[in-house]
Amino acid sequence: MKTLKDRLLLITKYLGISGREFERACGLTTGAFAGFGDRLGADILKKIAIKYPQFSTRWILTGEGEMLTSTSPNSGIDANILEKFYALFESRENEHKTILGQNSEIIKQNSDIIKQNSEVMRQNGELIKIVAKFIEK
Repeated sequence: MKTLKDRLLLITKYLGISGREFERACGLTTGAFAGFGDRLGADILKKIAIKYPQFSTRWILTGEGEMLTSTSPNSGIDANILEKFYALFESRENEHKTILGQNSEIIKQNSDIIKQNSEVMRQNGELIKIVAKFIEK
């Protein structure tokens, strides 16, 4: 499957439910299904995985591997472990967002420094011209 949206549509088709029914079952907001793009937040992935553990989260996110896991909903997956996994996933996602924000700020600061350096170099060029004229006299 090419896109995240395609994979989610395949899940609803497999389950025999509509996008709206999928939203309700997972505890998502109305219209969330229609708005899925190529990214899926940790909170939404967590809700899907808890409601439908038979679907591989790796497959949902990347399209790699099999759609269905080898575990069934009643296979004895410890809900606490699943909760901890998704909490860690969400924490990492938040750290990633923070780092991206910091990188953006550093890029802006570097751009400002480059502009300042360009101005200093321009001024130095003017000074060199003045000194050269002074030496020629």
